[in-house]
Amino acid sequence: MKKLLIVGDSLSMSRHREGVAYEQMYSTLLACHLKNWLVINGSVRANTSRQIISENYQEEYILPLLPDVVVLQVGVVDCLPRLMSKYERRILGVLSRIQGFRRLARFYISFKSKRRLYFTKKKQISFVGSSEFESNMMQFRNLMSRIGCKVIAINIPHPGPGLSERTFGVGEAVSRYNGIIDQVFSGSAHAVVDLYNMTKSNPSLLQDDGYHIRWECHELLYKEIFENNLLRASMENKEQMIPAAVSILPKLH
Repeated sequence: MKKLLIVGDSLSMSRHREGVAYEQMYSTLLACHLKNWLVINGSVRANTSRQIISENYQEEYILPLLPDVVVLQVGVVDCLPRLMSKYERRILGVLSRIQGFRRLARFYISFKSKRRLYFTKKKQISFVGSSEFESNMMQFRNLMSRIGCKVIAINIPHPGPGLSERTFGVGEAVSRYNGIIDQVFSGSAHAVVDLYNMTKSNPSLLQDDGYHIRWECHELLYKEIFENNLLRASMENKEQMIPAAVSILPKLH
């Protein structure tokens, strides 16, 4: 049995309140259409390139599974300009649990949120810098090569209005990190799915927050992955796939 692992963040997970059900995720569609394949969604909310090369993540997903193909979708958490540092977030987390300081924490968050454009321009905080991101991506690629695993990397979506209008420099940051993804994973051994241009030409594929994806985008990503030459080359025979045009699950609205 062949094995496919999705190494992702919240973009490759369900968002039922925003209309993305489990049945509509591209991981579910792949599992339905890849015959005799084990498809595991190892996505974690707020996942980063730093996390996926950590011992904990490797021991949880990579080493026990030893996948034949990995679909990699991280980077947006790494690169997005942040309103608050991790230190501020930890302090606010503590204060919000103390009754006397809860209102103060809420006021601070509200104050900065209303001035997001100003503070993201002033501080320019990201969770993982571009140099570390490149190093992490190369480490991940090299680990996958050592276990004989092919990587299909999905780049970061083009920022929608809900993000770009409120966050300074986000377009430049996304382009810079996508350049790293392309540099590390473009080539005969691996592949890149261009979600950036997909969402640039069709912004309606994004949620109102400007970076999470709608169910229609999950369907497009499924088709891009399913028809990718790297995945096709991993098939032992044609019976391992059900044609992509066959609809197994009804679309949910």
